[in-house]
Amino acid sequence: AHLDRVPNLMIDFWRAHGVGGLRKRTLWIVMPDTLAGVADAIFGGDPDLGGDTVIIAYGAMGNLVCWNARHGIVLVALSAGSVQAPGLTVPASRKNPDVEMLELFQKLHPFFLDRVDSENEPMLDRVRAETRDLLAGEVYGAYPVATIGGTILVENVQIDEVDTYLSLVALNRAFTLDDFETGRMNIRVIGEERP
Repeated sequence: AHLDRVPNLMIDFWRAHGVGGLRKRTLWIVMPDTLAGVADAIFGGDPDLGGDTVIIAYGAMGNLVCWNARHGIVLVALSAGSVQAPGLTVPASRKNPDVEMLELFQKLHPFFLDRVDSENEPMLDRVRAETRDLLAGEVYGAYPVATIGGTILVENVQIDEVDTYLSLVALNRAFTLDDFETGRMNIRVIGEERP
């Protein structure tokens, strides 16, 4: 069902290893159908990313690793409301899809799987110490969702079902296309094309 929607390397990975937690359960590989509603809530109607962007993994604190059939890697940072799509913002950066996928998983910085508190300090290790390791289908959710991007403390984080939490965030958060490599921020809003 996912042939031609994701790189062959991802198909091979799913066939050989299935889904589950990597990097001490801080990165969770999923099948795209698992979080299809979340992908649609974030990207639905977008002229570049809508319709063919699928979520293939999520970080323990909720950030998303996605793949777009036309533009390749798409990273979503929930707390910043940021969508990075290097193949869209810098098309010349595109490589063979299998190479892009392999490099993504080899070079994905641990910071992407974490988030910072209101003092700009990483939270993941402290949240794990206060709660427990995640099980499949769970995420460390920051509540209330309205404060995403605002003041957040370890005490505001709890374990939640990943689809429930991410759906809530996707429905209550505006996302913008950013290009950290070139320093272009807030290129445009993600979602329905606006006049």
